[in-house]
Amino acid sequence: YRALAKQIKNHEMDKRYIAVVSGNIKENKGRIEAPVGRSKSERKKMAVVADGREAVTEYEVVRRMGHATVVRIHLLTGRTHQIRVHFAYIHHPVLGDTVYSSGKNRYGFTSQALHAESLSFEHPRTGEYMTFVSPPPPEMQRVLEETSGGS
Repeated sequence: YRALAKQIKNHEMDKRYIAVVSGNIKENKGRIEAPVGRSKSERKKMAVVADGREAVTEYEVVRRMGHATVVRIHLLTGRTHQIRVHFAYIHHPVLGDTVYSSGKNRYGFTSQALHAESLSFEHPRTGEYMTFVSPPPPEMQRVLEETSGGS
């Protein structure tokens, strides 16, 4: 447990996500560096705030779908709601997110179109580097398959 906790604290675990975000992101790759902390106006929400904790999110466009973009995301830090806050901050909120966007979307997502795709870390006893991969939930997979023709 302590060895795993240390890897988390030292940002040594590799976490990768896939998301469908609103609008078309023009750049093929990007990096969002914006501090995340408690919202000044809505205390139950997180936000980009000047006195927040360092937060860094890297992304790569997988597919543009007209009104949305599929992105692969790599977190360099792990702040509460970091992905959702960062993409809302750059005006491309995660589809289906009722907290950081309207939640409405033309693709019919009934929950956030955000999925933890893989987690990699060093096994605390054997030292073996391990990767665990999880396919997107059916609702998200359906949209990804239906829109795989365009880019």
